[in-house]
Formats: sequence, structure tokens, C-alpha cells
Amino acid sequence: MKITFATLILSFLCIVLYAQQPTGLVITVLGKQQASMSLDQIKQVPGHTVVDSLRIYNHTGAYRSTLKNIQGRLLRDLLKEIPFGADSPKILSEYYLVCEANDGYKVVFSWNELFNTAIGDQTILVTNIEQASNGKEKDPFALLSAADLATGRRYVKGLRYIHIRRIGQ
Repeated sequence: MKITFATLILSFLCIVLYAQQPTGLVITVLGKQQASMSLDQIKQVPGHTVVDSLRIYNHTGAYRSTLKNIQGRLLRDLLKEIPFGADSPKILSEYYLVCEANDGYKVVFSWNELFNTAIGDQTILVTNIEQASNGKEKDPFALLSAADLATGRRYVKGLRYIHIRRIGQ
């Protein structure tokens, strides 16, 4: 009887905790939530095709998989309307983004990297990851940097959070 009751309690807690998981992409600036965007809202931003297909390589250069017919939005286009809170443009060089998956995997981009280099031209929030991965990925959000040599290192499957932070804070 005690085991059944404990199982029921644990099952209920799992359901409650799972229900509390955010369903959209959550963007925070300096620890405060600034936006939560659904897939439909993200699709309102003008689309961008970086590449039609992209081979994913791990840190050693070994081939892992290929994404095909990639559709998405540039990460910097999604962040243009988010207030970073910088008093002057010089301060923006101190900002960086931590992009976090629902499993805890994290990757980092600097503000300059996204807004001031060609990497920003190829850092895309994939909006059709299930089709692009041939059904292997089910979560609606994925992020990749097509300009990276080891494309798998900053391929974030199940992207859930973008934390905008400042060095020293």
C-alpha cells in the first residue's frame, strides 16, 4: 500500500514538474525574463536560409549526421528587439549569450560574434528541425552555427533558453 501511494505521489510530481517546463523559447537579460516566444511567434520574423543542407561534425571532425532543407531565423534577428540594457554601444562588447537546451547542454556566443562578424550571418534558429533531421529531433527549437568547422559543437537540440549576460555580473 505504501509503495503504491509513493508511486502515485511521484507520478503526480513528475506530471506537475513537467507541466512547469516552458513551452516556448525563454530569453533572459541579466537574470530577468525579457521574452518568451512560441514557434508561431518566431515564424513571424522574416525567414532565412543559411544553407539547404548541413553536415554535422563533432569536435574531432567525425561526421555525425546531415540536416536537410533547413528553414529558420537568424538568431540576431530574433534578438534585435530585446533590450540588452547597455548604456553605450561600447558596453555591448561585454555581453555574451548562453544558449541552453532542455537537457542542460550549453553553448556560448559573444555579442560581437553575432552582431559584428560573419558568424552572425550563419547562426540560425532552426524552425523545422523535425523535418530537417528526418524525424530524429522532435523538440521544436534547435540552434546551429553553420560557420563553425565542428558544426556539432554549437548545435543545440532542444533549445529552451537564451541567457544574455554581461562579463563580471
